Amino acid sequence: MNLGPPLEQILQQSVQGGSNEFTGIEPGLAERLIEALQEQTQWQEISEQAAICVGI
Repeated sequence: MNLGPPLEQILQQSVQGGSNEFTGIEPGLAERLIEALQEQTQWQEISEQAAICVGI
């Protein structure tokens, strides 16, 4: 499962502020991301495929 390049860039920018603070992402985007991950994980479970999430 891959994230699209625009979303990857948004997530990377949200954690690369030059300080130790996490600036965060828009709540609606976070909600849609979680929902999409849940749907994809459920589909993979039904298809008997492993769902793997790797952080950067």
